[in-house]
Amino acid sequence: LHAPRQTLPRVYAQNGAIYLAAAADFLATGRFLVDPVMPFVMDAESSIDIDTRADLLVAEALYSSPSRRTGKPFDLAALNRDAAWRLEMAAQHRERARRFAAATRPRDTCPICGASALDPFAKVFDYDYVTCRACTHLFCRTLIDDESPLYAAGSPQARVYLDEALFQKRVAQIARPKVDFVNSIAAPPGLWIDIGCATGELLAAARDIGWQTRGYECDPAEAAFGRAHGFEIAEQFVNADSAATQVAGAKVISLLNILEHLRDPRGLLCAIARAAAPDAAIVCEVPRHPSLSSFNSRAFPDLACRHIYPPDHLHIFTERSFDEMLAAAGLESAAVWTFGQDYQDLICCAAAAGAVPADDLYCSITALSARMQAAIDNAGLSDTLLAVARKRSGHA
Repeated sequence: LHAPRQTLPRVYAQNGAIYLAAAADFLATGRFLVDPVMPFVMDAESSIDIDTRADLLVAEALYSSPSRRTGKPFDLAALNRDAAWRLEMAAQHRERARRFAAATRPRDTCPICGASALDPFAKVFDYDYVTCRACTHLFCRTLIDDESPLYAAGSPQARVYLDEALFQKRVAQIARPKVDFVNSIAAPPGLWIDIGCATGELLAAARDIGWQTRGYECDPAEAAFGRAHGFEIAEQFVNADSAATQVAGAKVISLLNILEHLRDPRGLLCAIARAAAPDAAIVCEVPRHPSLSSFNSRAFPDLACRHIYPPDHLHIFTERSFDEMLAAAGLESAAVWTFGQDYQDLICCAAAAGAVPADDLYCSITALSARMQAAIDNAGLSDTLLAVARKRSGHA
């Protein structure tokens, strides 16, 4: 047949990606394809079969997407975080966990997918953390009845945010790279609303490059600190009932290190997604599992003050559980960035647990942080996930 290929009838070929067959049929016939057969149509990009080096190069070009990033420099020493800081913070969080223990009850189902098949993962300050067999979510099974007093009263780490000398360092080292990442998806002008904005570090970085900004913060001291720096910050919670009015008109809505604190993170994200403009970018940062820091929290539970630590962090998201939460809200990731503090966290905990002095050997080991963290990030074991999400097509 000699004809332009564009005029030929459409045909399909097996790509070997998926075969679903009843075990009895396979054992009886020795074949995967037993009538009646139902095809599952996949596009050409999803059907790449790697048999040659050329095939591999094509696959790498397709899937090494600029929307996926790993690794971010971070210097704990510049922020005064050492073994002594770890011991002090862990002691304060341990006492905080003890105070709220009386107002807890067990959670029997996964807060993301509702499944009840759970496996124990770690016990930290007598709070049980479990993983969901269905969606792999890691969460605290010891549920606090009302988290509002927990944050209105201020966190032991609030002094870090209220330190004037550290504020600009945190803006430059922590907030600005994240704002630049969001700008690759959504650029100013427009309104950026930051939920749980603390002292306004993200607002500062966003305002510097042309965004209008507004923040919401429930801690009175942190909100006052931010307002003193000229930021518009409302001292209040954003919840599922109030989200419709609080996020209206925003081009970017960010929830950085917020969802992991809530009993129902899925409910709040669904409410925000419903209230958001159709073209709004919703930015979430959450602690990530599996990671070296998950292992670290398991190995040194008495030194917990970040990643897995009660009663503050109730959720540690896997990428699968995070994507399920996005899907429930009618959202999908436009860009994902994974990074962490895993190596420095582990060394800091080990030094604190063993009362190791900050001598030349300790300094030589911590000097490897950038190279070691890069290897951890590249292996997919970093402790933080930052995603820029948008509404899926067809969701108003």
